[in-house]
Amino acid sequence: MDKCPRTRVAGAQVSSRTSLAFNAMCLVCYALVGCSNPGIVTRITMPLDDTYTYCDYCDSYRPEGALHCMDCRVCIEEYDHHCPWTSKCVGKGNIRYFYAWLLFLVLAFVYEVIEFATYLLPPDGPESFLDSSDDSLEIIFPVITPISHL
Repeated sequence: MDKCPRTRVAGAQVSSRTSLAFNAMCLVCYALVGCSNPGIVTRITMPLDDTYTYCDYCDSYRPEGALHCMDCRVCIEEYDHHCPWTSKCVGKGNIRYFYAWLLFLVLAFVYEVIEFATYLLPPDGPESFLDSSDDSLEIIFPVITPISHL
């Protein structure tokens, strides 16, 4: 273990701030996925050109590449899927936020697993993880965060 308690506290603060930054970005991207328009196609009664197809569910024409989402009951441009975690379609308008959300989820999860694993590694001295009692706050983020991302 570090001889200087200030070094350990500073390391824990950096670790907590990094974890907080990853999780904040996860929340921001999640909010952007949920609050942005996925590319909902407005109802069109007459096709604008030959590439438009008719949607029986919407009783409207839709551009090429748009598909109907049975969950949302609308047609979405460049429809990818309906995400059960956001309860929103992922399409042309929000797919970049969705991929950013997934990226930050993975980065946060990997970072926290590494932090947790390094915390559990035996220190240089005879004291082990189970013997230390003053570090209980340092383990809160590394334990809770990976579990929350599952």
